[in-house]
Order: sequence, then structure tokens, then C-alpha cells
Amino acid sequence: MVARRLTLVAELNGGRELAVLIDGPWRLRWYWHAELEAMQAAADRYPDGHPAAQLGHYRPTDEHRDHPTQVDVTGRAWRYAHDVRYLRSAS
Repeated sequence: MVARRLTLVAELNGGRELAVLIDGPWRLRWYWHAELEAMQAAADRYPDGHPAAQLGHYRPTDEHRDHPTQVDVTGRAWRYAHDVRYLRSAS
């Protein structure tokens, strides 16, 4: 049963990675990695302090977290950093 469940999860996500925001103003929200990056690109249009702009302050870590309701589903942890927008524009 567990092996079948893992197979179904792999089939459903098509190899995509889940991202979980583990701190900051958007904590405990789950997104597909690619969709989160698209939202971050859109967040650049908003001034700092705007709720949507805060998504641009998250960066991935090497940590993984278990999904709170889906058995055998994990996501890469993303952490909030206040200076990310500055660092991104400096690169």
C-alpha cells in the first residue's frame, strides 16, 4: 500500500518539487516550486511592505518537511530573509 501511494504521488506531481514556506508572513503555505518562482517574479512589481512583495523574500534551503495532511509527501523548506530583495538586485 505504501509503495503504491508513493508511486501515485510521483505520478501526480510529474517530478515537480513542492515548496513549503516555513517562516515569515506566508508561513505554512505549500506551492509547486515553479509556481512559487513565478509568483516571486511577479512580486518584484510591488513595493517592499506590500503583502505580495513579501513572497520575493523567500529562498530555498536544504531542509525538507513532511506535509501536514498528505502521507508520504514532503516539500523543500523555504525561509524568509528580510534582505533578499537587496541581495538579488546586487547580483
